[in-house]
This record gives sequence, structure tokens and C-alpha cells, in this order.
Amino acid sequence: MKAAAIMGVPYGVHEQNGVLGRANRLLVKGAAFTAHAFPLLEKLPAGVEAIEVGNPVRDAVTAVSDIPFAPVSDNGDINILIFGGSQGASLFSLTPVKAFGSMPDAVRARLRVTHQVREADIETAQNAYREAGVTCEVAPFFKDLPVRMAAAHLVLSRAGASTVTELAAIGRPSILTPLAMAMDDHQTGNAHVLSKANAAILLPETKFNEEALAAALTPLLVNPARLQSMAMAAKGTVKSSAAEKLADLVDDLARVRAAA
Repeated sequence: MKAAAIMGVPYGVHEQNGVLGRANRLLVKGAAFTAHAFPLLEKLPAGVEAIEVGNPVRDAVTAVSDIPFAPVSDNGDINILIFGGSQGASLFSLTPVKAFGSMPDAVRARLRVTHQVREADIETAQNAYREAGVTCEVAPFFKDLPVRMAAAHLVLSRAGASTVTELAAIGRPSILTPLAMAMDDHQTGNAHVLSKANAAILLPETKFNEEALAAALTPLLVNPARLQSMAMAAKGTVKSSAAEKLADLVDDLARVRAAA
């Protein structure tokens, strides 16, 4: 894009996170348009106008985005989905199991956990779930993650741009723990999109331990009405149809270039 600027070729920028990345900060002042995903874009240079368009989502997400949130019935199963990505995955592999193990028997008996853990932690996690008396499915990867997200009553995850966008598209409550080492702490900016809408609980990595996670989980698991209200708050928090909007911006830019 810097080469394009030198050659006089117009270009546009799209920022998927809630914090403008360092490379994009070098580019936006010369861009024909600056599009962004979330309602708030931090570190945007003064004088630069930005257009909120959302983030494009996979077809698999769109396919399940109209599935309504299934309320937790009295004494019914509580479906929890956990995925933490490859970086810092051990934190997500073991801490949730310990948190579940400290909960009352009546709560643990209702849990149905789908947990993505790294290969090296599978046996340890399975043994921990067995000892805790919690029904679980543990694997290093799930090909049908959007389907599992739609079936969840609660999601525990990092706060990558795609994850936050998919939670908003499908409309599911979450506990989000941003990756502490992320550049400019941009995952915290992403998490604020849902936490400020009362659709998610933001639990920083520095506080992500057995006690803190159990304290965050328990009030949600015993209060089905709150889970449902969080799901409703999440739905549509991020603008939809981002791919089409971005394509329109590029088409407009191409027409201007062709007419020059």
C-alpha cells in the first residue's frame, strides 16, 4: 500500500479490531477510505474519517445466525463451549476444569462442556473432567465450531476480532479473556464491544484463575434469565453484511480510478 501511495494508486484500509493496528496507522492518512469493524475504533489519527462496516463472517456462521438462543430449562442441561486459540492455550485447557470442579454438585451434574484444548493437554483435561464429574467432549479442534457456538448457552474464549464478531452474529453470551500479549492490547478493545453491551463478562488474563472464573461462572449458570438477556444483547452488536459493504467501497474506488 505504501508502494501504491508512491505510485498514485488509490487504496482503502479495513481494521478488524477495536484498536487500529500499527501498520494501518501508517496507512490511513493516505487511504481513500478507512473502514472498521466495531462501534469504537481506538488510536485513529485525528482528522481521519472512518466508516463502520463490521467484519466479514464465514458462510458457516451466517448459516446458523438465525438459530434462536435456547433458554436453559429448569434442571436442564447447560451447554458450555470453550476455545482459547493456540497462543496461551494451556491456560484455557486447565483452569476452566478446576473452576467447574469447585461448583456445587447440582450445577456440575447439569454441565455439558465442549472444550477445545491443545493436543498435549487432552489427557490431563479429560482426567480432570472425570474427577470433577462433569460431562465433556474434549478435542484439539472442532470443524463445526459455529454450530457448536449456536448450541451453547455460554461461550468462554479469547477476544479475537472474528470471535467477537461471530458471537454478535449468532447472539450468544460469553466470558472473554483477552490475550495479554496481543499488540496494543487490542483484544481488550474487542471485548469491550460485548462487555459494554452487557453481552459478555470481561475477565482479564491476569485474573484468569480457578477462583475468579468460578465467581464469574456461578451467577450465570444459576440464572437462566441473565444468560438469555446477554444473548439478546449480543445479537447484532456488530454490524452485519460487512463483505457487501466493503465490496461496495472497493467498487466505488475502482470506478473513480477508471475515470481518472
